[in-house]
Amino acid sequence: MKRIAIYGKGGIGKSTVASNITATLSKIGFRVLQIGCDPKQDSTRLLMNGFSIPTVLDCLRERGVGGLDLEEIIFKGYHGCSCIETGGPEPGVGCAGRGILSMFEILQQKGAIRDDLYDMVIYDVLGDVVCGGFAVPLRREHSDVIYIVTSGEFMSLYATNNILKGVRNYGDAPRVGGLICNLRGIEGEMELIDKYAGMVGVPTVAAIPRSASFSISEKDRDPVNEFDHELGSIFSKLSDHIINQDELYFPEPLGTVEMEDLLGKSCLKNKVRTARTRETKTGSETAKHPLYMSKSMKNRDPLSGCAFNGAVSALSQIKDSITLCHGPRSCSQISHQRAMSSAKRTFSFTGHLLGHMIDPPIMSSDMSEAVMIYGGGKNLEKAIKRAAERRPDSIFIVTTCSSGIIGEDVTSLINDARSRYRDITFHVMMADGNISGDFMQGVIDASLMVADEMVDWDVEPMDDMVNIVAEKDIAMNHEYNFNIIKEMLQDIGVRINCRFICNTNANEIRNFNKASLNILAFKDYLGRAIRDYLAKEHGAEFSKHAFPIGFLETVEWLEEVTEHFSKQDFLGGVIDGNRERYDGYMDVLRPELEGKSMMIIAASQNIDWVLEAAFDLGMEIVKVGICDYSQEEGFRSRYLGKLPLEMNYCAKKRFEDIMDLSPDIVLSNYNSVGLPDISNYSVIPLCPDVGFFTGVEMAYRWKNILSLPKCEGWKLDAGL
Repeated sequence: MKRIAIYGKGGIGKSTVASNITATLSKIGFRVLQIGCDPKQDSTRLLMNGFSIPTVLDCLRERGVGGLDLEEIIFKGYHGCSCIETGGPEPGVGCAGRGILSMFEILQQKGAIRDDLYDMVIYDVLGDVVCGGFAVPLRREHSDVIYIVTSGEFMSLYATNNILKGVRNYGDAPRVGGLICNLRGIEGEMELIDKYAGMVGVPTVAAIPRSASFSISEKDRDPVNEFDHELGSIFSKLSDHIINQDELYFPEPLGTVEMEDLLGKSCLKNKVRTARTRETKTGSETAKHPLYMSKSMKNRDPLSGCAFNGAVSALSQIKDSITLCHGPRSCSQISHQRAMSSAKRTFSFTGHLLGHMIDPPIMSSDMSEAVMIYGGGKNLEKAIKRAAERRPDSIFIVTTCSSGIIGEDVTSLINDARSRYRDITFHVMMADGNISGDFMQGVIDASLMVADEMVDWDVEPMDDMVNIVAEKDIAMNHEYNFNIIKEMLQDIGVRINCRFICNTNANEIRNFNKASLNILAFKDYLGRAIRDYLAKEHGAEFSKHAFPIGFLETVEWLEEVTEHFSKQDFLGGVIDGNRERYDGYMDVLRPELEGKSMMIIAASQNIDWVLEAAFDLGMEIVKVGICDYSQEEGFRSRYLGKLPLEMNYCAKKRFEDIMDLSPDIVLSNYNSVGLPDISNYSVIPLCPDVGFFTGVEMAYRWKNILSLPKCEGWKLDAGL
């Protein structure tokens, strides 16, 4: 069986050429299968007496792969030839290239193309833009020889050159059979084609003259060999050449300057254009600005997670809204599972039941492969209807990679829904999976969109109210920390207005501006990005300190908050009482820990609460190594002058440093196996508990760990 791919720009006549080759071969007894790889589905009409046949993708859309039979997609035509049409979506929606990929997968799965069935398979392929889908027939496993239909017109030769570039991208073996010239009758046409053929190293194998017989052929629904013997002879010779051709060619496509010299077309000149950028960021139509890009995106580091999942993580925290994932069900399942698993862990370890995360308000438009091909408008409409039946305050539509790849215009698709469900607010978040960035980028973009589209910035601030911003809902202690902060604020007569965005509702978001002060949960990269945007674009005022960790930070935080609200009278009693408790704990721990040596290897950029406890207990810090971390940059500490510090620390150095320094205890965010049994090891949480006594709680852990043998007993079993 020989497999032939015939390419050419749209309108060049490749379907006419392919059909007449199939007709010629079929008439002399060859078993030929012609596959039309063009959304217009008109490749085989000449072979089917003018009739259009059902397409593979139409059958796929109606019945799915499992319910599809070969008899439904393969039809007998002229002199027993077999015909298949791929089909495609309506213009302007979906992805026809994805359709070609799906068609080949179906034919392979169904065993449709076999040596015992056909002598020749001919693919008729659109070649204006050789994208991944339309380039499938170029692959060696699908075609043996490639022919390109061209003429002497500028755009035809330009498309031919692009197709040859596509051939080059699929290997370095000879694959091209030659150029088939479908002449337009312009002056010097054949000479120009021959010159181009010589320059690229590919011969012309046929020259088909311009003839009215082709129009008659289409009108009478018969191949030209039925009534035009001259054209019939040309196609007969071309068919013989295809059958017997052994020598193939590896093309050398022309560069831009060479094409310009050959064709004399100034429009090929390279024009350098300056990219236009927007200075402001407005919700889903945002152009990313370095200030509001995740660290990985800004530094072009490997991405951790995807923007879709990050956006869904943030938006699903708004309990009376629904986050509708426009993409495959598996994408929404991953986001749903992430939230549910986090809630289960939180309940297991802390006892806090997070109902909004046990069953997060996430739905899916169930974008299947067929939807990718034909567009997701109908699926999205059905999903919106299901979501609207729950009567949410808002519906967030978040796009995945699938909808991003096919360029789905979600905003246009939901215009009807906006007019139909006037009591529901719709928001579009073009996350596009990891096309837009990593998990953190999705959280940032979603937070900024909510600030722009949901918050009523005309609401007047009220006394004694704060907002909490940028909590980490994935941390098991985030509800615990919130409650600690809430209690400390209540002790000084301050209320919490809104949690942006964590375990909240749409009304609290809208009234965000009621609070005169905003407090970051973490002053890390994510928190600073959201803070900077809210402050710069909307004038939100933020406290200098984030959630305080350890005694000194908690004192400074309380001093700042009480000063902002003129509540210093509350301060003395709160601090004095907790100071007395803190000193009491230190007195108990100091005899056990004083003089002990500690080594710290951390990705966390704020470890002052660890250092504070260690120094207050009289411990010796022998090494602090700060590793690179995708969620943070820039180490800061009040103890910089007292630290043997190494930045950009490589965790692989730990073994060597531990052996050299012999610390009593080694702290790190993640413990590794294979570390020497000359020290004890403990973990620094990436998201520590907040408040006066964080360091105290960890110090009790150090005390208990230091009482254990440095070599765990099970390791001694090796000696048995």
